[in-house]
Order: sequence, then C-alpha cells, then structure tokens
Amino acid sequence: MSDPAPSPSPPALSAAERDELRRHGILLTGLEELYNWGRSHSVWPLQFGLACCAIEMIAASMARFDIARFGSEVFRPSPRQADLLIISGTVTKKMAPQVVRLWNQMPEPKYCIAMGACAISGGPFKQGYNVLKGIDRYIPVDIYIPGCPPRPEALLHGLMELQKKIRGQSISGPEAPRHLQAGGAPECTVPEFGKNDLEPPLNPEVGKPPTLVRGEGAPPLVAMETLEEIRSRILTRFPEATIEVVANPGPAAQHSLLIDAVHARAIAEFLRDDPQLRLDYCSNATGVDWPAREIEESTKTTVPDPAGGPDKVVEQKKKRTVPGYLEAVYHLYSVALRHGPVVLRQRTGNRTDQVTVPSLTPVWRSCEFQEREAFDLFGIVFAGHPDLRRLLMWEEFKDHPMRKDYVPPDDFEWEPTPHGDVLAKARQHYPASAKETPAS
Repeated sequence: MSDPAPSPSPPALSAAERDELRRHGILLTGLEELYNWGRSHSVWPLQFGLACCAIEMIAASMARFDIARFGSEVFRPSPRQADLLIISGTVTKKMAPQVVRLWNQMPEPKYCIAMGACAISGGPFKQGYNVLKGIDRYIPVDIYIPGCPPRPEALLHGLMELQKKIRGQSISGPEAPRHLQAGGAPECTVPEFGKNDLEPPLNPEVGKPPTLVRGEGAPPLVAMETLEEIRSRILTRFPEATIEVVANPGPAAQHSLLIDAVHARAIAEFLRDDPQLRLDYCSNATGVDWPAREIEESTKTTVPDPAGGPDKVVEQKKKRTVPGYLEAVYHLYSVALRHGPVVLRQRTGNRTDQVTVPSLTPVWRSCEFQEREAFDLFGIVFAGHPDLRRLLMWEEFKDHPMRKDYVPPDDFEWEPTPHGDVLAKARQHYPASAKETPAS
C-alpha cells in the first residue's frame, strides 16, 4: 500500500487578508513577532542621569512629551530591574567605571542610548584631560542621538528607533541578540584608575576608535570659497543687496558677512541651497550689543611752507560718535561638503525703536531657540519667527540682561571678601563690615 500523498500546505495570507482579519479582531502572528512586540513596548530605563541632557530626558517623561505612550515611563531605581541605560550627559573618566558597573548589573536583554554629543564623543569637552571620548569605548551602544542637548522629541525618536531594532531581532540564529548568542553576553571590562589615564583606555571587545578614510572611497573634500568670492556670487544673484565683509583683527581672523535686512532671508536660502556652498547647518546664533561709541579719525593733508621750504604734512584729528546698534550673528557650516564656518551678521537700525531683523529660523530650524534667546537677552526682534517668546526671563520682565547698559537689581548679599564693584556695594549696604582693601 502506497503512502498517502502529503496534504498541501495552506496558502500564505496576503497583507490585505491580514488587515481584513485584524478588523474583525483576529491577529495572526508568530512567536518571534509577539515576543519582540512585547519587549519593544516595555523598555524600562534606569533612573540615572549625568549632566545637561538629563534635564531633557526628565522633560521627555513629563506630560507634554509623555514617554508613557511608548511604555517606557517606568524609570527603575535599580539596575537589576532596568532594560535601558540612557547615557544623558558628559561622562568624566572618574565616572566611567561606575557607568560600566551599572551596565554590568543590568540583566539581559539590555540596551544603551548615547544621548547628546558628550555621551557620543566627548562633545565640546572632547579634548579635556578628564572627559571620556564616548561611552562606546567601554559599553556597546545601540542608538546614538546627536545634539547639545537633544530635545525631548529627539529622545523619543531615538526610543522609537530602538523599538524598531528590537522588533527586527531574531530569537535564534546568528542575528539573535547578544544574550541569545552562544556563550551569552560577556561582562564589559570595568576600567581602573591608572597613573595617567583609565586602564585599559578602551574595552577591546567594544571600543572601536574611528578611522579617517582618505583616498579611494572617501568623499572628496571641497575647498570653500573665500568671503570675497561668496560676496561676489551673492551680489551676482542679488545685485540690489548690500553686503559688507567685516574684518576680524583678532588672532582668529574669522571675518564675517554683514547683510542687509531686506535681502537677508533670500541670501540665507541662497547660502543653504547653492551647490558649491550647501551651508545646511547653523551651529550657533547669538546677539551682540554695540553701544554708541566715540572714535577718533585722523586725516593728513599737505600744505605749502610759507617760507618756501618743502611742503609740510599736517595731521588733523577729529572725534566722531558712532550710533549704537545690535547685531544677530550666525555661524554656518556645510555638513554635506564638510566645510565652514561662514559667519553671517544682521544689524539693527539702532538700540531703541529699530531693532527688528528677519528671522532665519525658516531657513535653518536650529536657529529657533537661539533667536528666542537673543530676543530675550538683547532685545532683537526677529520678524517671521514661529514662536518669539522670552526664553529665560518672564514675559513681564522689561529689560534685556545682556545689554551693556543693563543695571542689575540691587540684591547684594554680604560676603566675607568683597572686592572691585562688589566692594562698593558692600560699603553701601554694610558700612561697618566692609573693609578697605590694601593698595596694591
């Protein structure tokens, strides 16, 4: 008797058929998909913060951003109960062993998010003697979130990317997570304090210092044009614009372009979109207060000698008052072409009633908070800004603390060693306690 023919396997369901079943409350899934779905929506972070970025992490858990929507509102006080380590701030070398020890105490499966420039690479303190150049020298990092600091929305986006990574993991085979691999996930080496540095300087199983690729396969470095060349091309595009190259006499010699307010937005879009410049990133926007100042100008004239001798050169000096004004200063870079900066300036008419310049936030979104800061502290009004409100001071505050003629409130408190301007206040408030400083 012959064996019965094998029954044909049921046909696979299409996406439309799955959607139809889902509308009727029937979910078809596999064990792996169900397992990863549950894990990705119950990632519990460790209640742990390091520096400035921790404030943004805390804000992400508040009602406005509500990290609970992603199942990650349960910040655990013990590493034994946490799934996620968010490195939210600068990691000093003195703190690094404690961070690695916390990571080792977390059970698998566990994940790490490096939040902000300091956690990723050391940030603005990268070359400091006491700062670790990235936590990925000692523990594996799953998600990197750039910024200084990243906003709460960026952290939520990083969490969504981590959820996507978890949902795509296998529970078997070579693509399985660390803890499901043969031999399990080894503990990371906790560095020790050496005579000159941490020992070892990195975990060889994790730390992979970046290598700069030059030559074949590397994108070409594009030399940026000089400011004079950039100015000429802008004037070719906008012949009615007024553009001046402002020289910086300091050692940095970081010269800048002063542009008129009428063409500022169009010039900014040109700098961003021009294929030879592609200044796609504004790293910094700030204000400068220039009070009215007196300058001395000298002119030399040649006059004949009445006695018939050689002509004499007479120098005449004249003092002139330059009216005060405010400036908004922008530092522009090209991430795509890897060059910069180009320093851009906008100047107000005066410091009183002509203090409006166009906002460049519609061109570079990174200007939004920093233009608000310049509005708050300097009083520069940015026309077209999407949300021009005070940032550090309250709305009823009538002054601008970074102006050079700002007078702070008289809230002096006694201190044991007053000096300089503080000494004058001390004499006024505490005449019996203020001591004369010895003449130097």
